[in-house]
Amino acid sequence: FDAAAKLPVGMVAGNQYQMGHFDECLGISVDTGEIHGGLLKGQYCLAEIKVDSPVPSTADPYTLEYDPMMSAWSKIKYGYDPSKLRRDVIRWALCIPDSCTSEEINYILQKELNIIGEPYGAIFTSKVSPELCQILKPDEPFSIGVITYLCVLILLIALMVLCTWYDITFSEKIPEKESDLGTKVSPKFHRILLCFSARQNMRKLLNVSPVQPAIDASHGPRFLFMLFIIMGHRLTTFGGHPIFNAETEEAMFRDVPTMILANGTLIVDAFFTLGGVLLSYPLLIHLNKINKINLAMPIVVRFIRLTPSYLMLVFFHATLMPYLGSGPFWNTVVVREQQRCSQNWWTNLLYINNYVNVGEMCMFQSWYVSADFHLYIISLLLVYCVWRWPRLGYTMLGIFTTLSIVIPFVLIYQSNSPPLLKPFPDNVIDVRDTRYFQNIYVATHNRACPYFIGVIVGIIIFKLRNSTYKLPKFPSQIAYFGAWGLGVGVILSAYVFFIPGRPYNALEAALYGSLHRLGFAAAIAFFFIVMTFGSIDTHQRLLSSKVCVVMSRLTYGAYLAHTMGQLYDQGALRMPRFLSGYIMLWFAVADITFAFTISLFLLLLIEAPFRALEKFVFGKTKRNVVNMRLLIFQPELIEKYGYPVEIHTVDTDDGYILEMHRIPYSPESPKADNKPVVFLQHGLFSSSADWIILGPGISLGYLLADAGYDVWIGNARGNTYSKNHHDLILWNEPYFIFVIKVILYFSWHEMGVYDLPAEIDYVLDKTGQSDLFYVGHSMGTTMFYVLQSEKPQYSSKIRHMISLAPIAYMEHVSNLLADIGAYFPGGEVINEFNCKTKLFESNDFTTWVMDFACKEGSITEGMCMNVMFALIGYDPVQVNRICESLAHESLARESSARELPTRNTTMLVTEMKF
Repeated sequence: FDAAAKLPVGMVAGNQYQMGHFDECLGISVDTGEIHGGLLKGQYCLAEIKVDSPVPSTADPYTLEYDPMMSAWSKIKYGYDPSKLRRDVIRWALCIPDSCTSEEINYILQKELNIIGEPYGAIFTSKVSPELCQILKPDEPFSIGVITYLCVLILLIALMVLCTWYDITFSEKIPEKESDLGTKVSPKFHRILLCFSARQNMRKLLNVSPVQPAIDASHGPRFLFMLFIIMGHRLTTFGGHPIFNAETEEAMFRDVPTMILANGTLIVDAFFTLGGVLLSYPLLIHLNKINKINLAMPIVVRFIRLTPSYLMLVFFHATLMPYLGSGPFWNTVVVREQQRCSQNWWTNLLYINNYVNVGEMCMFQSWYVSADFHLYIISLLLVYCVWRWPRLGYTMLGIFTTLSIVIPFVLIYQSNSPPLLKPFPDNVIDVRDTRYFQNIYVATHNRACPYFIGVIVGIIIFKLRNSTYKLPKFPSQIAYFGAWGLGVGVILSAYVFFIPGRPYNALEAALYGSLHRLGFAAAIAFFFIVMTFGSIDTHQRLLSSKVCVVMSRLTYGAYLAHTMGQLYDQGALRMPRFLSGYIMLWFAVADITFAFTISLFLLLLIEAPFRALEKFVFGKTKRNVVNMRLLIFQPELIEKYGYPVEIHTVDTDDGYILEMHRIPYSPESPKADNKPVVFLQHGLFSSSADWIILGPGISLGYLLADAGYDVWIGNARGNTYSKNHHDLILWNEPYFIFVIKVILYFSWHEMGVYDLPAEIDYVLDKTGQSDLFYVGHSMGTTMFYVLQSEKPQYSSKIRHMISLAPIAYMEHVSNLLADIGAYFPGGEVINEFNCKTKLFESNDFTTWVMDFACKEGSITEGMCMNVMFALIGYDPVQVNRICESLAHESLARESSARELPTRNTTMLVTEMKF
């Protein structure tokens, strides 16, 4: 009796929960003897009692002001205002013997309530759920899942401790070896162990270096917005669970300023916008620098970076968490979460939980991770299209952005859904049970607009990255605060949809529901533009301070972990709480501290080690400074050896954009005006790497620079560096389809007629010289012969021409291509079938295959040599085994399939006129 609830307290004020004494009830254990039933234990049940009466309420159902002389029933009776907590439903704690079932308890309770209510005309309805009935059980042994989880956790902690000890003790004593490129490299086992060193990972966390003003300044808002998200989720725990003063919460939905919390779900869209910017801008910088990308690799890398910490927390919910406490709501909150995670963890792993079993989603906030992952993949492809085929890319980006607005409009309008997720009491008890959350809120296609806006902003910043224009200080201040004001204004604008009793309008709801995310994303976009082109150094320094950067890096783990403490608090709550601003702030600070502490632990234990391992494992495909492939594919190889390098682009008359590399001087030959100019042109399926790949003292590019020449290295159309074109996409009006222009249907004829004249004119114009030296290799000589044949006026611009392995005609060539290829028009057939066919397309897979198959000492080395001899002729004396692996890396730069049939023609002609 003492442990059970007695007369209700604060029922009219909105206190739904009469909770008794949970621990006292479960602690009851009395041996009554065999005659009276033996051992008697207490059972705690939280019964739901609903009261109704035919007597109508005389009060306005939407008002918060009641006449104290009015009947209490006017305030208790449910008036269908969803912003109010129902006072006609009470949760009443009962302490009864553990031998009683929930059905028996409900039967007895309903019978007694009928007797009580009959004289007054009151109608009581009781419900006793088995999930809300608990007895004190002996400690259960850990399940296999819990044991496995603990073993993995202990193993990771032990690994972190041991590797940190190793780092502190031996890191300075491990000798470094010099790589082929002159870099200092530690042994592999040493680098692997350091991946798990907490000291190394803490250094990386605290290491802050500037990237770009707007990107740097985004750390401050990212950290700030995460604080608001944690506070908002804490507010929902108050709204959906026991509080003494429900009137305080109800009043919050009637005030404009509190829309910051009531419409706080909009803040998530800031992270989507930030994600779009942080994808598009660095990706375009990378593409502009590298001129290529393996599109699968960023997706794999992102999966590896997101998943380990994510799954660690998913499996924590699925295994260990139910063992950590108890409480009146433990079964309905914590145990239910455990059941969801144990049954649906695979949807989290596959990043489809915002589409599959949404109502049973593990970790309700995890929908964002899946939506962000989907949008990352889509935007990655869109940005690549923007870079590779601008007209197609911009068109597709515009279509996707438009659809991201139209689709939620249609869905909200057709289903008569609300325009936003309102944190009303019935909604926040478990948001996953609401129709809006399942059908509108979490779906990627309904949340895509801010991400695409971020992508557009990143493209704008990239396009204007070299601009020196700065907005004056005063307009910058106005624009800066205007961006914040716009964002706050969009959030506060939701107030009109919280006005009690306001009639629902489907069109109005659809318009707001589809456009308010666009408006908030526009505010974030405006912020990025201002931070890039504005004069607001003080704000820049504040938002990009080391504290903001470090805390920003912890936001992912904090987002995943912050609900753990809130779930525990909900499940273990014994008494209703008093809601006030101070209490909310106190719990929010506790949540923030807990979340970022767990995030730091996850970063040091899992996130940072796996990120370091990812860089180590995929370092070859990502071509870092230790690996030659990075340097071979890029002008950084030149800089690596201490030579200056310039990158130039040249437009041809038929629309190609060619890239040239220049070594204007060298350490052996200082910078000077009027240096003689030499132009180097590579051969078939090659690139500018041919002239620099073997390093100083060997490669011709360095030798000439050391000898005092101004070295320019060309790249023929279609190879790694010269893929771009001004006019790639045409619109086919009758069929409304995109047609790829035949820009890859070319041979050395077009290279000689278009590429060389454009490059030679550009070089002479930049250097101020009247002529230059020309060195061609293989097809590079053929291109020159075409130029002299078709445009003899260029003879005056060539001081001297040197042909290396020249190809004019191939009467005496004897190899597989000469014997078979010349008579097989395969290349022409391919071109007729697909005019944009590329041969030897450069990617990490083909590079790996060539390196693996032809590596010295491999079982396939002999086969590789035979294939090479069959293709280019048998002469093992001239095979340079030392640089063969480097050649595998640099050769096979893609080109047109037409190259082969054109080359084969020269094999059949004994006399060719140029």
